[in-house]
Amino acid sequence: MKHLTLLESGIYPVMPTPLHIDQTLDFDGLSTLVDFYSGKGVQGLTVLGSGGELPYFSDQEQLDVLSHVASITSDKIPIIMGLYALSAQQALTKIKTYEPYASAILLMLDQYYDVPFASYKKAFEDIAAKSNIPIIFYYFPQITGRFHRVDELVQLLNIPNVIGIKDSSLHLPTAKAVISKVPHTLYFSGLSLMLKHLYPIGAAGAICPLASIAPAESARYSKQLLVGVQDIVSKDKEILDDLLPIINNLNLSSNLQTKLLSIVSQLPVNMIKSANSPQAKTKEALRLLGVKIGSTVRAPLVQLTDNERETIKNMIKNISKNISKI
Repeated sequence: MKHLTLLESGIYPVMPTPLHIDQTLDFDGLSTLVDFYSGKGVQGLTVLGSGGELPYFSDQEQLDVLSHVASITSDKIPIIMGLYALSAQQALTKIKTYEPYASAILLMLDQYYDVPFASYKKAFEDIAAKSNIPIIFYYFPQITGRFHRVDELVQLLNIPNVIGIKDSSLHLPTAKAVISKVPHTLYFSGLSLMLKHLYPIGAAGAICPLASIAPAESARYSKQLLVGVQDIVSKDKEILDDLLPIINNLNLSSNLQTKLLSIVSQLPVNMIKSANSPQAKTKEALRLLGVKIGSTVRAPLVQLTDNERETIKNMIKNISKNISKI
């Protein structure tokens, strides 16, 4: 795999990881997913991000998933590989095995014991210095519990070989401050719906779960924003809004969730303190769109209920005439 120092601006879907009923890896389903994303206008693929159930697979399974995707893409599209680790050594051991396949590493360095920022930064410096693959800092404080100040994020993003950030905090004041202070970094939002506010100030794109379900719509909406078309009523934007409950909360309407996101994301203090599990819902939506995968997830992630299946079915039915299928 050709390692990149710069990724193209745009959309990188977070691929779900298909499983059989017995929760073993479904490689046929994985191949079908790669085919589904092909030709949809996305700039690359994200393998084993949070939406791909990253922490729930063994090291060997993670490598098997990455190598399988890489064998299909054949260097034709960049692969961002998710990596979850608690120590620098653990991260470096994994990175070494990923070198033949990944274009960049999306690194979530979590903690078991609380550590001071200086120690956390030193671990990141060690990883970046020894990695032959560029690093993207995966900032997801709702998962790790580490809500960094802007100056701390700036320090991490100024580390050599750390080429960017995936910011899933969904907090616009932080995003704007980071982009202004580290203009050279590749800033990727964790949600494509935030790009209306972020592209004008220099964001690179989105590594996004909505794009996992609607890659063509996400890519077209991204391109509209990149060329400065923000004020028109976009059918693609409407579809992404309608899909928001699937990756967030099925019990609230898409209209309400869109409004809440717009308000909460712009407050001075980040009020979003937790994250829902979207994996089973995302897989079910893809299945209903014709992608031959099941909705099974790795325990202890919760499997879909019959009521949730029916809700997702109705959502997909309502947008099925407009959304791109397999």
